[in-house]
Amino acid sequence: MRPHAADTDADTGRDLVRPLLRRLPDVIFRLSRDGIFLEHIPTDGRRVGAFADPIIGLPVEHALPAAQADETTRALERALQSGEMQRLDYVAWEEDERHVIEGRVVATGDRDALLMLLDATEQRALAAASEAIVEASHALVANEPFGAICENIVEILARRLEYALARIEIRHPDLPGTNVVALHGDASSYDEALGRASLAVGDSEGAAVVGAAASVPIIDGDGVLGSISVAGDRPRRPHPAVVHTLESVAASLVNVRNSERAATALAYQARTLRVYEDTGRLLAATLDLDEILDALAREIVEAGVFRSLMVALVDERAEVVRVVRNLSREIDGSVGDGGRGVIGTTYRLDDDNITPQVARTGELSVLRGWDDRYDPRFSDPEAYSRRRVAYFIPVKKGDRVLAVLATGSQADEEAETLQRIEDMSGLLAQVAVALDHAMLYRETQLAREEMRAVMAGARCLLWHATVEAGEPEEDGGRRLLSWDTRAFDAEAAQRFMQLDVADGETYEAAWYASKVADDVQPMYDAAADALFGGASGYSQEYRCVDARGATRWLFEDVHIESAGPGRWSLIGVCTDVTARKRVERMKDEFISTVSHELRTPLTSILGALELVVGGSAGELPEQSVPLLKIARDNGRRLTRLVNDILDIDRIESGRVAFDMQAMELAPLIDAAMEANRPFATGLDVELAFEGAIPGIEVDVDAGRFAQLMTNLLSNASKFSPPHDKVTVTMQERDGWVRVSVADNGPGIPESARDDLFERFTQVDSSTTRQHAGTGLGLAIAKMIVERLRGRIDLVSEVDVGTTFFFDLQIRARPTPDESDPTVVVCARDDSAAHALADALDADDRVVEIAADVDALVQSADDEAPDVVVVDMALVAPGPRALLARLRATPALRATAVVVARFSAADTPDGPHARGLHVLDYLPRPLDGERLLNLVVEASSRGGASAPLILHVGADAELARETDRALADVGGVAHASDTRRARDLLRQHDVDVALIDLAAVDDVSDALDAVDATPVVLLGPAADGTTPERLPELPTREDGPGALVALVDSVLAEWRASD
Repeated sequence: MRPHAADTDADTGRDLVRPLLRRLPDVIFRLSRDGIFLEHIPTDGRRVGAFADPIIGLPVEHALPAAQADETTRALERALQSGEMQRLDYVAWEEDERHVIEGRVVATGDRDALLMLLDATEQRALAAASEAIVEASHALVANEPFGAICENIVEILARRLEYALARIEIRHPDLPGTNVVALHGDASSYDEALGRASLAVGDSEGAAVVGAAASVPIIDGDGVLGSISVAGDRPRRPHPAVVHTLESVAASLVNVRNSERAATALAYQARTLRVYEDTGRLLAATLDLDEILDALAREIVEAGVFRSLMVALVDERAEVVRVVRNLSREIDGSVGDGGRGVIGTTYRLDDDNITPQVARTGELSVLRGWDDRYDPRFSDPEAYSRRRVAYFIPVKKGDRVLAVLATGSQADEEAETLQRIEDMSGLLAQVAVALDHAMLYRETQLAREEMRAVMAGARCLLWHATVEAGEPEEDGGRRLLSWDTRAFDAEAAQRFMQLDVADGETYEAAWYASKVADDVQPMYDAAADALFGGASGYSQEYRCVDARGATRWLFEDVHIESAGPGRWSLIGVCTDVTARKRVERMKDEFISTVSHELRTPLTSILGALELVVGGSAGELPEQSVPLLKIARDNGRRLTRLVNDILDIDRIESGRVAFDMQAMELAPLIDAAMEANRPFATGLDVELAFEGAIPGIEVDVDAGRFAQLMTNLLSNASKFSPPHDKVTVTMQERDGWVRVSVADNGPGIPESARDDLFERFTQVDSSTTRQHAGTGLGLAIAKMIVERLRGRIDLVSEVDVGTTFFFDLQIRARPTPDESDPTVVVCARDDSAAHALADALDADDRVVEIAADVDALVQSADDEAPDVVVVDMALVAPGPRALLARLRATPALRATAVVVARFSAADTPDGPHARGLHVLDYLPRPLDGERLLNLVVEASSRGGASAPLILHVGADAELARETDRALADVGGVAHASDTRRARDLLRQHDVDVALIDLAAVDDVSDALDAVDATPVVLLGPAADGTTPERLPELPTREDGPGALVALVDSVLAEWRASD
């Protein structure tokens, strides 16, 4: 008779999980779905309390006390339903010892689960003692009278250590006898035990334990001032941690009572214990190994417990010790990586190095000065300080060493450091338990994922690969990867995706051959990035062609396990996402088609409404004007929505070509703010640009950058209260520049931040929201930033405000190539010299400055320049003498010379000029373009810049429309008035100027500002225009299509003339 399929699944799950669970030190049971104890899985640990083999076959309600049975049944039900691990606790007494048993219920299938029991008495006792010390430390440093502090202390001790009575006795230094300062509980019930314990303390000046009572002395110098005692109802032997807690509190009480000098030490102790408390809380709340390691290393170093800390994990299965964290505290108090080269260092457990030695012995090791057991790759024996002391600390659970911590100090700090290590014992016990659970959980999760993949059958392709790093690539990059890939089940793989497998060929080879060629290199790069980057996995999508010639989209999720240095084991699961891709494509095509179809009638409708509202159709009835304005405003809103949808569609599909140019960032921000200032002013909001950093260049598409800033500025303006301001700032950090847009609006709740950059996401999505919008602006902003190879994020506080920021990489100036021509500017006036040098500066030229002829000749002795630019009005002793001296200098005889401001009398003639290779003589005012052309001609270099379009006008809505309409033509900069236009024209070469006649005060002034730049006028003609310069004058009602056609024609003429 065949077993039931579910039984087979459960057996498979048990076989996979059981080897992992054998590492647990205590007890593991397998429970059925109905709560019956099916099996006791043997482990290396001892049995806990009443749990033993006789309960096998019994239901939970018969094997456990009622309360524990109910809790276990509920946890079992939750685990089977959710598939997640459930936690529960038991309390058991064994003679006079109270045990706390931690339980974990983990489903191994849909029919059974594992109940794992761990005696956590030791950890709970240490945790309770640690919590008591932490809370007592806070009470000790409180600004209260000493008596009140003692009252608080006894209450804390009784509550945290779970005793019915706590008492502090202290002798007055000037009066005989003992005064009871503080008491919590009824002392009459414990007089005998407390009396004997206190008597023992007084005789021995040490801790005493009598029955359920414990007492420690309060010692000041050589004398006993009193004692601290606790006692309980049920006879139980106090844990050593209880005595240690009483001793710590007693020592602190003496310090508080007798010396204010202890304030600094207590503050440190409180801070350290608070860190221990926070770290312990995190350790108890997570099973993520990386989170545990980060908390352990960073919290300890940040708290100042140690100046540095290295963490190495012990891998018993691979028999290695691997360094996984290495942090250090800098002089300024910041915490950084203490040498990235150390991370990833791996030692075999039988190595002679000190780290694996401590992992083997489990004993603290203190090394003074240089020791041969150090790793010479990271330390220099000759330079190592003899006064340096290193400490290697084992993190143990029972007899097993799970990790090794390493830190260091100076020799005179050894005693203090050892004391701090001892104070960490409670925390390290919690760390050991957390590490053990996290490692077990990670392995269990892997086993569960493998089991799920196998059970998925033909719905996926499951493969395994062993990857090794080989020789470096030809260009000196990272090493090549050698793959040995196998499908777990070739027949199941064929069912998943049928391929033509030739005779003698494997399915794996056919699978590789089926991949679309354009996807192969990106797949290899993704794997290499994950492997060499130390990632635990990666995922990707790619295309294959099956036996029928159909293209299939596959999603591949890969898990990585290290199998030693330069060797990895990979498990991959491929699923077919072709249908999903087809649906997504249909959705995108539908949205794009609908949006395009909507835009044409919308343009006509909105144009007609604009004309009617503007009075072109005659005077309107008073009651109809508000209705028409509502229609117009909503038409504008719908137009923005359609345009935003089209923008997203074009960016995602790659149909938008970003024209990346090296541009200075601050003027772009200033132009964007000017374009959006009218919109903000209409909302009674001020725009302020603070902290502008001149000179920072980034690779950016000017038009798309303007659209990015418009989205952020308009969003901030809408959510700012009236009479407030939106602040834009720049910050430079580590090769990146951060642009922040901050408002003082209502802020964004934490729950709404994760999806804020997704499409159609709005914080207030109700029908009565105050601020209209499409919910697409931030999604578009994120896409633009990512295409600019940057990153975007936000910080926000409810009722305080929100700051959106994005980071762009600063464009580094290229290092001059030895083959680049050298240009020397010779002038006595420093400002004039630098002005000429700035005009000549370019990526493919080296520009230098010489203050006088002597400096010019001296620099020529080292390296002869290709071109010398001379301003004769600023150079002594005069043109004729200068040219004669240059000709007499051998290094300058073949140098091309460009001379500025020559009078007729100064002009050299005949063989003198020809011998010096003088190219031309430029009169004042200096023609900068002609000067650059001469230099380019002399150096045989040249270049051209991409088109830049300038929009002059204060209409923010028209500015946004211009950005969208000209996105595929060139970059667009904005100036709200002629002053801003002049500034931008001085900084950039503008190819076409767009002047909004309805939005500038003086058209003639605007035309003068753009000078000889080709001009496009937007709107009706006005006085002062020069129509002969323009092919046509489109109006706003003509829509963006006419504008694009006109700009294309102007640019075509510009390119032809150029």
